[in-house]
Formats: sequence, C-alpha cells, structure tokens
Amino acid sequence: MVRRPLRGSASRPQEELPMRQFTFAMCAIAVLVTAPVSFGQVEKRSLTHEDYDGWKSVGGQALSADGKWLAVTVRPQVGDGELVVRSTTGKTEYRHARGTGARFTEDGRWVVFTISPARADQLAYEKGRLEKSGSGGRGRGGARRGRGPGGSGSGGRGGDGEEDNEKPLSAMGIMNLADGKVEVIDRVKGFGVPEEGPAFVVYHLEKPKPEKKPDEDEGGEGEEKEGGERSRRRGRRGGRGRGRADGEKDKTPDYRKDGTPFVVRDLVKGSDTRIDGVTSYGLTRKKGIVWFACNSKKDDEKVVRGLFAIDLASGQRKTLVEGAANYSGIATDREVTRMVFVSDRRDREAKKPTSDLYAWDLGAEPAKRIVSHVETPGFPKGRSVAAARGGGGGGGRSRRPRRGRRGGGGGSGLTFCREGKVLMFGATRLPKPEMPKLLDEEKVTLDLWHWKDALLQPMQEKQSANPQLRCAWHFDEGKMSVLASRDTDQVSFLTPCGSRVLVQDGSPYAQRVSWDSRYTDVYVVNTVNGERQKIMSELRGRAQGSPDGKTVAAFRNGHWYVIDVASGAERCLTKTLPVNFATEDWDTPQPARAYGIAGWTQDGEHVLLNDRYDLWMVALDGSKVACVTDGWGRANRTTLRYTTLDREERFIPTDRALLLSATDSETMASGYYQDEIGGLGKPRKIVMLDRAFGRLTKAKKADRVVFSLTTFAECGDLWTSGTDLKDRRRLTDVNPQQKDYRWGKSELVRWHNADGVELKGFLVKPDGFDPKKKYPMMVYFYEKTSSRLHRYVSPSPGTSPNAAYYVSNGYLWFQPDIVYRDGYPGESCLKCVVSGVQSLIAKGFVDEESIGAAGHSWGGYQTAYLVTKTNIFKAVESGAPVSNMTSAYGGIRWGSGMSRAFQYERTQSRIGGSLWRYPLRYLENSPIFSADKVETPVLMLHNDQDGAVPWYQGIEYFCALRRLDREVYMFNYVGAGHGLRRRANQRDWTKRMQQYFDHHLKGAPAPKWMTDGVPYRERDREKLEFNPPKHPVHPKPEKKAEAVGTGTGGNQR
Repeated sequence: MVRRPLRGSASRPQEELPMRQFTFAMCAIAVLVTAPVSFGQVEKRSLTHEDYDGWKSVGGQALSADGKWLAVTVRPQVGDGELVVRSTTGKTEYRHARGTGARFTEDGRWVVFTISPARADQLAYEKGRLEKSGSGGRGRGGARRGRGPGGSGSGGRGGDGEEDNEKPLSAMGIMNLADGKVEVIDRVKGFGVPEEGPAFVVYHLEKPKPEKKPDEDEGGEGEEKEGGERSRRRGRRGGRGRGRADGEKDKTPDYRKDGTPFVVRDLVKGSDTRIDGVTSYGLTRKKGIVWFACNSKKDDEKVVRGLFAIDLASGQRKTLVEGAANYSGIATDREVTRMVFVSDRRDREAKKPTSDLYAWDLGAEPAKRIVSHVETPGFPKGRSVAAARGGGGGGGRSRRPRRGRRGGGGGSGLTFCREGKVLMFGATRLPKPEMPKLLDEEKVTLDLWHWKDALLQPMQEKQSANPQLRCAWHFDEGKMSVLASRDTDQVSFLTPCGSRVLVQDGSPYAQRVSWDSRYTDVYVVNTVNGERQKIMSELRGRAQGSPDGKTVAAFRNGHWYVIDVASGAERCLTKTLPVNFATEDWDTPQPARAYGIAGWTQDGEHVLLNDRYDLWMVALDGSKVACVTDGWGRANRTTLRYTTLDREERFIPTDRALLLSATDSETMASGYYQDEIGGLGKPRKIVMLDRAFGRLTKAKKADRVVFSLTTFAECGDLWTSGTDLKDRRRLTDVNPQQKDYRWGKSELVRWHNADGVELKGFLVKPDGFDPKKKYPMMVYFYEKTSSRLHRYVSPSPGTSPNAAYYVSNGYLWFQPDIVYRDGYPGESCLKCVVSGVQSLIAKGFVDEESIGAAGHSWGGYQTAYLVTKTNIFKAVESGAPVSNMTSAYGGIRWGSGMSRAFQYERTQSRIGGSLWRYPLRYLENSPIFSADKVETPVLMLHNDQDGAVPWYQGIEYFCALRRLDREVYMFNYVGAGHGLRRRANQRDWTKRMQQYFDHHLKGAPAPKWMTDGVPYRERDREKLEFNPPKHPVHPKPEKKAEAVGTGTGGNQR
C-alpha cells in the first residue's frame, strides 16, 4: 500500500481549525500584497461560479450552398442567444437576438430562423404560474419511484384544456442577406426551407389568440364561479412528454384534433398562400414538394380534411387522400418520384383502428392503398401495417419552431431501396381485445421472472411496445413479401435494386446478452421469393454489405472476411498481412474490435481497410493488396483516416487524391494530408496544428469549408478556408471576455509505471506558472484521456469538477491514461495513476500535501478503490461508484433493464469471468472489502434514479465508511440519474465540491454542511441559504383568521 503521512481532515480536533483558517487568510493577504500589477495593466482575475452563465458556445451552424454566408447561434449557458450571420470572405455581419435553427434558401438570398421567447418573458411566465398556483414546494417530482423496474409513467406535457394564451411563444425571422433586414412573424411553431429548388419558406402557426368579448369576466385564473365551481383555463402542468392536463397520455386520435394555419410563402414574389387546419407537414429533399395533413374537430368550410401536397415551383395542389385520419411515416424515394405513408383512413371509426400503406406517384392523383392486412395476399396472419414514425398527425404543440420533416424513410420505419423499386415496412400484431376493468382490490401486480426468458423482465419492459416484422412491397410486381422471421430481426437493403436484404437474427443468443456480447446469425434473403441463405453463424458485431450488394464483410477472430453473395464463398482478406486490423491497445476481456472499413471502390473489386495508422486497399478476390499510405502513418505514429466532403458519396474515388485526416499520437497535433490510390509517394501534408480540428463542413456548390479549432485555451470558434485548407480565416470570437481571466495551458507528460509500461497523460498549468513554486493539484481520470489534450473545457457547473475553474483558481490539473490488465482493474488504475502523480511530484512544483482526485462512474469506482490502497491524495470525490462488485454483478442497469453481469465478464469492469469462476477477483477489486484501510476524506455523489450504477452501491460504501468513523459525505439529488442535468443541481454540487477541495487542499474554512451536516427537515431551507435563488417567488402572506360571533369575546375559527 502506497502511504504518506496523514494530515488533518474535517474530523480532526476543533482546536486545529483556527490556525488553519489563519494560515489560509494570511496566504490570501500575501498574494494580494505581492501580486505584481504594472501601471495601466488590468490584472486578470480567477473564475467564480457566477461567471458560468454568460460563457458562450457556437451551435446550429449552417453554410449557404454558395459558401458565401455562415449562420450560427451564439448561446450563453443561461440567457438569450443570438443569431450571427456573416460573410465567409468579407466583413459583413448581421445579428438578431434569440435567433436559432437557421436555414438558407438555395439561392443564398435569404436565411430563415426561429426566434425563441426572451428569457425574461419565460421567467415572468413561470413566476406568474407559481404565484397563481400558490405553491412553491419542494418540487421533488412527487413520490420517489421504486428502485426497480416498476413503471413510473410519463407525465403530461401540460394541460391541453384551453389554450394557454399567456405562455411566451416562438416567432420566425426572415432575413434578406442583401441588407440584413428581418421580417418577424409571431406565433410560429415550425418552418421548413427547401434544400433544393425555388426560394420558399413554409411555416406552421400556433392557434390564433381568441378575441376577448366586451363583457368577458376579467377575474383572475381560478376565480370562483357560480355554484362554487372553479374555472380551469389551463390544464395542470404535467411532466415531460405530450399528454393531458392530468398527466395521463393523451389518447385522442390526431384526426379528432384541430389543426392550425399553415402558410406557403414565395420569397421572390412576396406572396403567401394560407391553408387552415394543418396538423402536420414536411418537405421533400428534392423537387420542392410540400405535403400537409388537415383536420378540424368540427365541420369547417375553411378546412378540407385529408393529406395534400403542393409543388412549390408550379403552385399545383394535389389531393393524396381526402378525409379525417392519422397520416404518418411520410417518406420518398431518392429521386422524389414517389411518396409513401401509413394511414388508418379505412378503419378510422374503430376503437382501435388498424393502418394501411399508401403510395402516391408524384403528378398523379390521388394516392393508392397498396397494402392492407384485410386484402393483400401474403400478408402475415394476425398482423396489420405498423404505424410509422415521422410525419404524424401531429396534433401536439411544439415548444419552438422546427423544420418540417423530410422524406427519407430510414428513421420513419418506411425505407426505400436505393433505386426506389422496393419499399420496406413493418407489420405489427393486431390489437388485442381490451381487458376488463378491475377493482383495485382484485388487481394482481406481478412480474414473473422465468429462467428460460430470452430477456429479463425489466429489459423486456424497455423493448419497443410496438414490435414489427419487416416486410417488402415490390412496386413493379405489385406484391408483398415477408423478409424477417422474427420481430427482433435487423433488416437492411443489400442490393440497390432491393432484390436482396441482409437479415441479422440475434434470437438464438439473446440470453447471452446478460453476461456476454451480442451475437447474430446472418442471412441473405431474396425479397421476391423469400429464399434465405445463411452466410454466417454466431457473429459478434455486425455484418456490412458493399454498396453494390455483391459482397458482405464481417470482422471475426481478428481478421476481415468477405462472402460473395452469389456463390456463398468466404475468403479471409487480412490473414497474411503484416499488420493488425484489430485494435492494438484493446484492454477489455473480449475480442478486440476492428479499426473499421474506410469504404469500397466503384469497380466492386476492392475494399479499403483501416489499421491503427494506415489505409489499405485489398482486392476482394485476394489477388492484390496495397498500403495506400505506404506505411507512413505507422512509421510516424500518425493515424490517417479517409475523409469525404461529399455527403452523397458512395464509393472511395480512385481517380483523384484522397483527403486524409491525421492525428499524431505522440503530440496530439491534428490536421490533414493527401494521398492517391496507386501513388508512389508518401502522403503529402496539407496542414498540421497543435490544435484539435473539428469536422469539416463543405458548401454544397462551392469549394468552401467551415471548421472549428480548439485547445485548452481556445474555445472552438469557427474558421473557414477553401477546400485546400490554406488561407484559414477566423469567423467567430464568442468569448472575448476570456482574456480577462486567468487560464492555463495543457501539455503532454510521459512516465513509466512500476511494470515499466510507458504512459501518457496531460497536465494543465495555470497562467503565470512558476516551476519554483508548489501548487495544489487535482487529478481526474477515467480510462485513456490524453487524446483530449487540445479539448476546450468551458467553465460550467456539472457532475464532475471543472478543469477550467480549478486551473483558473491556481490548481494544477492532471489527467493520466490508464492501461488495464484483465482481472485487475483496480490494481491497474493504482499503478498508472499513482506513478503519474509521483512523476509530477518529482518535478518539484506539486505540493504533495495538497493533491485531490475525482472521477465519475467508472472513474468514481476507481477513486473509491484508490483510497483503499494509497494516502497520496488529501481528499477525493467519487461519483456514482461501484463499491461492491459481488452485489453489483447481480444487479440491473435500470436504464436499459440489462443485467450488469456482462460488464464484469466482458467489458469495462474487466474481471474476465463470472463471480463463481473468479471470486477472489471480485473481492479484491471491491473497495468495500478494504474500507477499513481508507484514511482519506471521501465526497460521494450517487443519485437515487441512477440508471447505470444502482445507487445502493454508494449507500453501501457510505455506510461502511461511516461505520468505520471515516470522513465521508454522500449527495443524492432526488430524482436525478447517473449524472446531473438540472442546472440548479449542477450549481449546488459544483459549489460544494469546490468548498470541499479548497478546504482540504488550500486550507479554506470548512463550510457548515461539512462541519454540521444538514438535518433532513432543514434540507430545503439550507439549499436556499446556500444558493440563494435569483428569481424567488415569495408566498403571499396568510390572511388573519376572522372572529366569529358578536362582541369582543367571540370564538375564532
């Protein structure tokens, strides 16, 4: 056990506190007195927790097709964002408050965007709701959910009773790029701009505000009416999701909801076409076709119920289907010659209507019903066409404008083959008769866990509630076929014409998911006659088809194999090659994954494969192998990967230079190179920088790219250049205030552990670093993080300590890589982390008495383990740790419903086998069994709704350390999951972590929550005092009780 002399902690005798506080105060005074500030120079200051809200980030970038304009949303962490539209080659720049989600017209003359409600208006609205509700309670989400799989149900979106006319709503802006002028249209909940074609915008309006009647009662909400009945103008707000006012799921069919106005605007002519009663809409990817569904609950001469389409170029309107119904899953083929959708039009009057599949040939009228379970030959018995996702009836409201859904199929459940001849769809089981309603006293609440179940009960609960059997419709033949044998089969098109599909069936191995990897049997299925050809058994991972559908590739036993679909012949492509195509530094107890397929050549004869550093072209018949990058990547320890700038590219080009992203594994520099297939020279450098390049985004019709560059001190502003990446130009500067703060600089560090293994990590030194001084140091770890050397860390509250904050406040920040040995994850971490810390101590600038450590999840486990073996840390924070592998092994990951056994036997926890095969490994790697060795203060975060690590793991560790009289604190943010998402919780936790570490590592006074704890009954009030709210809503004073009776001596009630 690595030990160092123990220092005091919060449990030390109280008489030591005054001297410690005095020392801290004197050090602070000394810093102020000796700080050198030259005349006229503004002294940089350290970050505080109050600085987070205004720190900005860039998001939602859009590049015009001609590459001349970039639109981005610059958003603070809290507050109103701003749309910035600027020229990529000039100095012109336009801004608009609260703009987001920008879309350019194809001609580059306009940009359309959402205008979010002002935060001040949103806060005023929420405060008004609180004041009217008369409650300012704890807000802990009601009763706690059970720690098991019991359904919690989803709350309602909020009352749909009557329209909430006070709620701030989004608007839409249309900016003319010639002069930057913006037209604002209020109450817009969604819009779309065609990717190709004429300059139009379509937008969906909110329900119009009702006009006030002259004699309307002006009484406040909830005012008593005659008969004592309370008026309910707005449904009670529920939780997330779309629901009724009472939190129950809204079961009203979409065809029984009212639509709202929809507008088609020609931006060139300035003309509008208004359509009433629209419930949903979307745009095709090509040809400028807008579809929309209309409905009204009551007959309305302005609303024609049904599904319609308009050709934006000609203005022609087509009727696809007329009548009230649900319309969902709208999708088109690639060339937009045909549109398909699912509708219950035929069966809409049924209590549980079934759906049919429709197709519309563009230009024809109307759409035709092509598949129905009641009339289509070959349709599987006991099933009907599955309602598809996307393009639904959409009666619900949007929180802010969104783009209209585009046809495409993959995500909607309706998928065209590439040539559009065959459509894949789902067949779901027919609805079962409703069960009789039972009295509560007659209900039996039981889940039966059976040892032969393929999936555990909680995992079954998490599966799709609407399983589908994948089927195909052949447009030319006018018939359907069944593709899958089970609802769980994964099916994808193999050939462009849709004649064959790839089916991967994992059902024979479903139980093994609980303790092993996922395995499948792989079939090629003829979509016309249903013939099934099994080409692989018990494949770990996924098979991948070539773009022409003639070859299937899979990685197995460390090598790439290909199967010729026509003949069924299998060939190993990599067995004779001198490099490894499996991950070389793989360190979990399961077969290593491949580095992947880079692509295929258009001649259908070659595949390009990645090794750790280089790119290889291999003939599918095994006749030829060539290293495209000539081994240069391996020789220079630089990883080269093919990068395409064309989103539509299917094949790797062989007639021009390839663009290769490059990452130097020794320095973490990144950039780009060029090389040719068949070329004789080594890759040619385009650019390499000591920064991290973001993804390149290319303009659709111009040689112009936009990308981000980051370092620890550079926040990811956007840059632009030509596709040659020369003459790079910075386009944004979103955090100019950063120059006024103390920051830091990151650098790679190397050392060897006790086993002689060379390791890497990175160290961040604060501004003004003096190697002659000693600094407190924070150590943060997970697995391997040295690749994040140039990652920018925005100052913000969160689940883990924030590197920017601690460095700005005078800490060193160290992130060491960890390499693992199967069966001994804890010991592996100990050897890597402690040796890294010791290597830095040896340099003389680390205060070895002021070193802290932190980690979350897997890092939280490792932190909990380390303190049982070493006292090198003065204090640690452990987030969501596993403390007892013997109990955790048999637990459930409630977020997915999976058994936790697989991660111990095969993945991250790295034990390498079952509890009965390696009982000592489970015991030795469990912190709880060595808790009596802990002499370091431990701060824990473990929330009661953690779906990854059961929170009783934190409870076990806390109770053990408490029993041993060790300094330990456990934070449970009630209702929170594996990490903290609510900003109020993040702020609270971040501030307490800082106080904890400042106390132990800098000698700051201990806060009251550390010295005295927080009594259960005072927990809410303590939080208000600890983090005073910025927008409090104070309760109204209670009315004094009135006297009853006459005279002065009357009784009171």
